[in-house]
Amino acid sequence: MSIALRDEVEPLGIKVMIVEPESFRTNFRVSHIPSEDRGIDDYAKIKEARQRLAQDPFGQKGDPYKAAQVIVSTIEKEDYPKMILLGKGTTNLGVKILSNQIDEIKKWKDISDQTDFYE
Repeated sequence: MSIALRDEVEPLGIKVMIVEPESFRTNFRVSHIPSEDRGIDDYAKIKEARQRLAQDPFGQKGDPYKAAQVIVSTIEKEDYPKMILLGKGTTNLGVKILSNQIDEIKKWKDISDQTDFYE
């Protein structure tokens, strides 16, 4: 949706930059740790993850103030990136995710191509 929005509003002089951040030390993580135990066996791994979060709710590497500075200074550039990944290691992960998506698109190309009125 962000890519479509960017393509539509860019000719109007409106900038859109997709920001893909890693985990940042904010209250978001703390405010979303439920205090009650729901005890559903299928969610045991999630329960364990929530318990780890509760033990170290501010263990994220990312500094939100640095991220804000980078976002503002970057979008103000004449030649700004259409998408920026924030945090060490996020570019490697982003490349891996996009490579997997390209492989998936290629794998199912024949099915995708079957939807036109005329072949």
